[in-house]
Amino acid sequence: MNILLPITIFTAWLAFTILPAGPKAIEDAKLGVPDDQCQGTSIMPLFPFLPMLMWGVAWLINRRFSPWGTWGMLWLHVAILVLSLIFIVRDAIRLKSIKEGQQNQ
Repeated sequence: MNILLPITIFTAWLAFTILPAGPKAIEDAKLGVPDDQCQGTSIMPLFPFLPMLMWGVAWLINRRFSPWGTWGMLWLHVAILVLSLIFIVRDAIRLKSIKEGQQNQ
């Protein structure tokens, strides 16, 4: 199996697991919550267990229908990664504009 598959899977799931932190940070910024009392998220329920599971599913599919497991999981996780990064950047821009608006007041 290509080394690109596990790297892509783990990177996509890492981006996906930190995705909920953006809306929580935006909500805290809008409410004016002090930095030491902000909400947080945990990556533990998803990472690293689901990436290893997906890698195993790709391996099982490859045992019967090689190379469809690798290519299918690779493209699925590229899509997850791209979408997650789009939402992370969007939330970062929103958070920056909220914080700049609060500093100008």
